[in-house]
Amino acid sequence: FGAALYIYGFAEGWQFLFPEHDASLVVLGIFLTGFVLALISEKLILRLQVIVMIGVVVALGSMLAGFSKLETMGPVQLWGEFEAGSIWLLFAIFFPAGTGIKVGASLSGKLKDPRRSIPIGVLAAWVTALVVYGVMMFWYASVASPKELTGDYMIAVDKAIWGPAVIIGLLSSCASAMLSSMVAAPNVLAALGNHGILPFGKFLAKESKGGTPRNAALVNGLIVGAALLLGDLNRVAALITMIFLI
Repeated sequence: FGAALYIYGFAEGWQFLFPEHDASLVVLGIFLTGFVLALISEKLILRLQVIVMIGVVVALGSMLAGFSKLETMGPVQLWGEFEAGSIWLLFAIFFPAGTGIKVGASLSGKLKDPRRSIPIGVLAAWVTALVVYGVMMFWYASVASPKELTGDYMIAVDKAIWGPAVIIGLLSSCASAMLSSMVAAPNVLAALGNHGILPFGKFLAKESKGGTPRNAALVNGLIVGAALLLGDLNRVAALITMIFLI
């Protein structure tokens, strides 16, 4: 379901750049790309994450550099009454953004020392995410009024030093999260199969010579495809929030 969420997010960003492209074809294209890569080699996907990360860093840098083109820095409103969204609505929006950190824990079977690596990795990821979100919240409050923020969903593009970098970062972020999910879920399925927790465990646990659980990746791809039939980003977001909370 996480993969489905990020696929829809990628499609929305792509359509902002290319509105003439059919949304269904974009969704199908990114899904098949992730599915095929997951079947070929999970090591290849993990190496691609470095390239994808560059797009995210460029986007954040472009946003922060947007301070330079502001004529005056008015009073920063960091707290106030925002009628457009309750705390629970905001929680539902932000919560799935932090769940990608669980991908690392899902790959614990591939770590040399999971007992040491998982706590360090998860806590380091949360601290990094907290710092980035804190800086971005201050940035948004500094470059736009609450009215602008609630009325213009693409305010980050307008206020960045180079707007397209933000879209590139959005696409990179969604692609990275989608690929991570397509790798993590099969590993969890394979582990459950290996311990005999799921039916057809031996089938799910079987790995290629490179260590990729292809049978589990195939099953996972079918589940992601079924999740995409929900047909809407908001439907998937509401469902995945409940799943992660459980």
